[in-house]
Amino acid sequence: MSRWIVSMDLIDLLASAARRIRNGKMHDGFFEYDDATTVDAIATALIDLNYVVVDENYGEEAERPEYTFRPVQEILEGPLKPRHYVQICQAVDLIARCR
Repeated sequence: MSRWIVSMDLIDLLASAARRIRNGKMHDGFFEYDDATTVDAIATALIDLNYVVVDENYGEEAERPEYTFRPVQEILEGPLKPRHYVQICQAVDLIARCR
């Protein structure tokens, strides 16, 4: 039986977007992180959560590769363009469909 783990690029994009939201002090109703939390910590939490869910679904623990967050600078800095919102929404939708 195959497992589907979210790609590291997708985690990088979502963590960058989460940090952008928190820097803007927008209440997101999900993340419990304060404004001092690093984007690396958010990315690590997302990747860990992905593995926990997959492990629970399959009843066994998957081997976890080493992960290093690579920020998506165009999401973190400057004005967001419509294509950025589309990328973020598609990433969230992809994860939601995997449940």
